[in-house]
Amino acid sequence: HILPERNDKIKLIDNVKGRALVLIDEERFFAVLNNIVKNADESTSNDEIEIKIEADEKYAKIFVKNHGEKIPEDIKTKLFMEGFSTKKDGWGLGLNICKKYLAAQLGSISLVKSDDDETEFLVTIPLLTDGIN
Repeated sequence: HILPERNDKIKLIDNVKGRALVLIDEERFFAVLNNIVKNADESTSNDEIEIKIEADEKYAKIFVKNHGEKIPEDIKTKLFMEGFSTKKDGWGLGLNICKKYLAAQLGSISLVKSDDDETEFLVTIPLLTDGIN
């Protein structure tokens, strides 16, 4: 229901060949994805937010990319800090909670890049077994 307000669309790219099995707290994991997509949506309009899923021998990887404004260098180091927000009415909890939720599941979240063309975050979750089935 958020995306139509800004006329954004989501493009899903599944590059996993087979099944990548993970053990997650589904509710918290979807809260993480929702927060990241919501942030991407709020940072742009008339954009295509790309969610790409990949896996290697150890991790399922989810990349979320948009084409909004570049995140300034001085802000990049603060993004995951509790209480830090770039939003006027923000509490600064979203990305910090995402980081904690993922850490509890032995996963992580990071900013891959943010330049004049795109901003991309990466969520990793360890695979339940080695490799892809």
